[in-house]
Formats: sequence, structure tokens, C-alpha cells
Amino acid sequence: MININDDKEVSKYLKNSMSEKEISKMTAKERKEKAQEFMTPEERKVLNVQNKFKLNNYTFDSVYNAPYYKEAANKIERLHKYIENGMRYKGDRPVLLDTAQKTARGIMRKYKKGIGKHIAALEEWQQNYITAFNNERANYQNPQETLLQRQDYENMINSMNDRDLKDYIKNINHGTVLNDFEVNYLLNRVKDNDGLHGAVMSYKESNNIGKEYKNTNEWKEVQSSLGILRVYKKSPFFYKAPEDGESISRKSIDVTGMGNRMLGSYTAGNNLQAESTRKIEGGEDLFASEDE
Repeated sequence: MININDDKEVSKYLKNSMSEKEISKMTAKERKEKAQEFMTPEERKVLNVQNKFKLNNYTFDSVYNAPYYKEAANKIERLHKYIENGMRYKGDRPVLLDTAQKTARGIMRKYKKGIGKHIAALEEWQQNYITAFNNERANYQNPQETLLQRQDYENMINSMNDRDLKDYIKNINHGTVLNDFEVNYLLNRVKDNDGLHGAVMSYKESNNIGKEYKNTNEWKEVQSSLGILRVYKKSPFFYKAPEDGESISRKSIDVTGMGNRMLGSYTAGNNLQAESTRKIEGGEDLFASEDE
């Protein structure tokens, strides 16, 4: 499915029906209007849904830009500095460790809650998008022409012998994408042949026939975000934002183990500094008051 507001995509789409010279002489507005003329009823249906559907910015926000992610990243950095400062000023090890562990659990608990809400928002968006698509009627610019095209297709399929039909199905992935009517007619024609029926079903599913909304950039972005979020929700770690070329970050931080890792070989000395800091460092979630 093309992005009708992207002139490059529109121009590429028009190349299926027009010469590059003709396309270059048109304005962006004219190319956009012409593309909609060439669209199939299924493509126009998706376009109408995209135009009507109000997108939720939070839904499409990358996990790395989400408020809950930024908050967790900030708190992890602050916890790291707290432990460093605690060791620098000879803080009591058990207190530092207890504080680090309680704080880490609090950070991860709120972070995972944020992921859960994000997933729920994405899944709700998908359901609303599907409902909007199913409720949208296909726009047939020329119903009579569409009826004739369907009759022509029926006649073509019915005129084929078993061998011709098998060859046709074998090569459907190399031709023009069939529409919903054509695929369903073909499925009915080969319903008694498991092999051919399976091949047509595979074609239908891989091309999202009848579910053309899955071909839109919006749907693909949401699916990608859901995949990342579900991985992060199951993981006990916090992941840094991906670097260039990465679709999903592989750099993890073991937040709950940060205290043990940093304080592994640390021993506190008995001095006045340690005693003076004991009360304000003592065994509590550093950010408990911020989360109330």
C-alpha cells in the first residue's frame, strides 16, 4: 500500500500505468489524484480508512521516546551515581546494597508497567484499525466495469482444464496481485484439491488479501513496536536505545544486579563520613517519593 502523501511513492506507483515522461510533466497534486484513479477498490478502501482514522501519537511513539522509558533510563543513571558516590565517601556497604536493590526493583516495576500500558495501547489501536477497515465499504468507481471484470475472470478460470489451472496457480505469485473476489472464487474452484487450495490460501495470507490494512506503513510500524515491546517485557533487563543499523537493541543493563556488581569488592571503612551519611542513605527506594 502506497503512502498517498509521499510523492516519490506515488510516482513509483504510477509507473505501472504511465510513462516516466508523462509522470514528470504532472504536479505533485495531479500525480496524487491520478494515483487514486488507478487504485483498486481495495486500495481505495484502505486509503479512506487512513484518511479517517485519527492516529494516536503515543501509539506510534518509539519505546525509546516513551516517557516511561526515559524516566527509567534517568533513574538508572542516578542510581549508578548514587552507588559511585556512596563508595567514594565510604558509605556503609549493607546500606548501599539494600538501597540499590530496593531502588532497582522499584525502577523495573514501574518500567514494566509502562511497557504493559504501551502494548495495550498498540493492541487497542490495531483493533480499532481493523474495525474501521471492516466497516468501510469498497469504493467502486465504475460498478458496471467491475462486474464485467469479475465475469471475465470467472469465464477464464472455468475454461481452464486441470493442468492449466494448476499452472495458473503455480504462477500467481509472479503476476498482478489478485483481488479479494478473484482469490475467493479461485479457492472455491479448487476446494476439493488440498494441494491447490493450500497454495491459494498461502498466496492469500502472504499478500493480506481481504486484510489489506496489514500492508500499510502504520500497521507495519505498530507490529514492529509490539515485537520489540514483548521482548522487553519478558526480559529481566533494561535495554539501551539501539545504535545505527540496529532494529532492536542488544545492549542490556542488569538493573537489579547493579548493586552486587558495583559493590562486589567494596568494603566500607569506619569513619565519620560514613556515620554522617548513614541516615540519608539507609535502605530505601531512592525514588519512592517520586512515584507516589
